[in-house]
Amino acid sequence: MTNPPHVLVVTRPTEPGVIDPTYTIECPGVTDDCRSYEDCRPEQAEIDLLDDADDEAPVAHGVRHRHLNDLWMAATDQCYLATDADGVADAADELKLAPGRYPVKAIFDPDFGSVEELVVLAEVAA
Repeated sequence: MTNPPHVLVVTRPTEPGVIDPTYTIECPGVTDDCRSYEDCRPEQAEIDLLDDADDEAPVAHGVRHRHLNDLWMAATDQCYLATDADGVADAADELKLAPGRYPVKAIFDPDFGSVEELVVLAEVAA
């Protein structure tokens, strides 16, 4: 069973003089596919353990880690897409969507974790 997709919500601002749409992402539930990671500065001994780890998600000081942007990053319980991920607004703007709700899949830059593209899967009823 696959998880439901994230939903891109496109809204038009109601403020005078503001014409750019706003974009938010609704997460159906945080999984490893959308999990946010934050900078981690574990002690040197733990960094050495991470460097020697064969596991894709090694554990140091009780937290799973991932190597992004040439840094070891610690896993959080937050959705990367829903918490202002790098590239979401630019990727959403490229789609030129009317206001509404759109199920999307994110394509990430594998080295930096930023969003390269959002792919609309199908329209959702408002």
